Amino acid sequence: MWSKAEAAGEQGHAWVVYDAALIVENGLHHMLDATIVVACPRQMQIARVMARDDLSREDATARVDSQLPLADKIAVADYVVDNDSTLEDTRARVGELHASLSERVAQTGSAKPPSKPTTTP
Repeated sequence: MWSKAEAAGEQGHAWVVYDAALIVENGLHHMLDATIVVACPRQMQIARVMARDDLSREDATARVDSQLPLADKIAVADYVVDNDSTLEDTRARVGELHASLSERVAQTGSAKPPSKPTTTP
């Protein structure tokens, strides 16, 4: 992970995004400049897992319940993206956050917000 980030920096990239579902559970968020949590209501999360993985409601619920509670992830997040609407809405929110982070990194050299968490509109 670190060598890939270093290589990206050497190639001129100002920042790197790690897409890791268990980054908070594994305590790796402490090693990063900022943490983004993508969140949606529990029932929506279960329905999406059912559709994505072709699971029964019982199996999807068990999978969601085996994860760290969303509230715990949000508590350590620097940014929260609400993923409770359409894919287009989520893409727009991520685009806004990307633009904001790009500007913040260009200005300060850090993605860390002045206060946390920041939820996308």
